[in-house]
Amino acid sequence: MSKLARVLRPGGRLALGVGDPAAMAKMPFTKHGFIVRPVSEVIESLRLAGFTLTEDRRVGDGPDAFHVLACERASS
Repeated sequence: MSKLARVLRPGGRLALGVGDPAAMAKMPFTKHGFIVRPVSEVIESLRLAGFTLTEDRRVGDGPDAFHVLACERASS
């Protein structure tokens, strides 16, 4: 996340698409070393990198819908 913060100017915005962890865990490629993290952990990583979450929007239907995390980089 710090690399994302490095390339965005202060006050810059970020939209990050994150697959629902329960749905991602069912995908066949996850058994090949893919790490599935809870959305709360992704949000905490963004916060530690200097981002403020402005929205967590679900895109799609049902409990397996993707998350789109809208964030803003802190102003210097």
